[in-house]
Amino acid sequence: MDYRTSTELAPGRLAASPLATIGSPKRYKALAVLGLLCLMGNVSAQNPYPPSVPGMPPGIPPMPQPMPPPAAGLPAPPPGMPYPGGIPSGRGMQYPAPVPGMRPMQVPGVPANLRPAETRQAAEWALPMTSGEAHLTSGPEGSVYVSLSDPNRIVRFDTRAQRFSDWPSGSIARPRGIAVDRQGAVWFAGAGAIGRLDPASGQVREYRLPSGGNAEQVAIDSRGAVWFTLQNAVGRLDPVTGQSEETAVGGRPLALAADSVGNVWVVAQDLDRVFKFEAQGTPPVQISLGPGSQPFGLAIGRDGSTLWVLLGGPQPAVVGVDTLSGQFGRHYQLPGVSLQAARPFVLDARGEVWLAGTGANPFLRLNTANGVSVPVSVPNASVAIQDLTVDGSGNIWYLSGIAGRLGTLQ
Repeated sequence: MDYRTSTELAPGRLAASPLATIGSPKRYKALAVLGLLCLMGNVSAQNPYPPSVPGMPPGIPPMPQPMPPPAAGLPAPPPGMPYPGGIPSGRGMQYPAPVPGMRPMQVPGVPANLRPAETRQAAEWALPMTSGEAHLTSGPEGSVYVSLSDPNRIVRFDTRAQRFSDWPSGSIARPRGIAVDRQGAVWFAGAGAIGRLDPASGQVREYRLPSGGNAEQVAIDSRGAVWFTLQNAVGRLDPVTGQSEETAVGGRPLALAADSVGNVWVVAQDLDRVFKFEAQGTPPVQISLGPGSQPFGLAIGRDGSTLWVLLGGPQPAVVGVDTLSGQFGRHYQLPGVSLQAARPFVLDARGEVWLAGTGANPFLRLNTANGVSVPVSVPNASVAIQDLTVDGSGNIWYLSGIAGRLGTLQ
């Protein structure tokens, strides 16, 4: 640091300064440098930071190190955004590992804005029966379907006629995840099998799983294949041959979704990553979300270009991932939200994310274009919300199986 004043350096005034008695300007400069080195040595002796960077003077703490650049041939991540430490595509190219000690998902993208709660009304109908566990989906003809695990029933609600129909799940106990294909057949996951219900006849065809495990979720890809999750694996069922195969993923898959081009996506909360199944017989692509990210849910837009992942842990957030490159796009924190377990999580026709809330605000919606999140109060909604779905018209439907109610937001 230079303590000399403009008066000390002014021409003609140097001889009057006490420093002038030292001698020549060269000697003055040498003594000044010596004094500065002594000062640095004294500060170093009192500085508690240990030296950690080669070539840096002792006692000077290192600056935070930036994330390393991606491997050769990969596009750079957006400015200020983290990038995954896994493999972003089936070509096998991999990002370098994150800097030790850094948690990529702690780096915010665009901060989310929490707006005051809005109030909406709901229309509700009593289910034919209650269930401790229930799951919800929509069909192509405009109806919504419910799987009721405790009474082993599949329920259809005709949204136009506002009328319920229900069928037994055959010999498959505890039906859970549910999906409807383009022909209107209802597929559901259950104990040791996948079931296919024909609503026209009420007949259930059963596909027993080779592992004998209990299927938890189900999704149908654009080619008509039926995908399902197990305790620590992901399976694929060919509805033509009835044959199924299972792929262990090393953790428990919590959410499953299929995009419009034949890919299937799975999140594993205990592994902090997303799995992308691109084709039959190929190993899944893995995208790391960073340690502690705890992905709980996912949703895919209608165009299939963006995958939205719900992160829990100490910093709940919603992250957008490009489905082609595996790159992060947007990252919105969810202020005021505590996520310790999976919650229903869907994307509506306008591209807004809906999440089951708690307490006086049973819903939270997030605008994925600007990051604004709004708690939604619905005074006449039955809680707790067990599942959410969006019908072909973009309406939000919710389910409270314990209360035995099905509802839609108005």
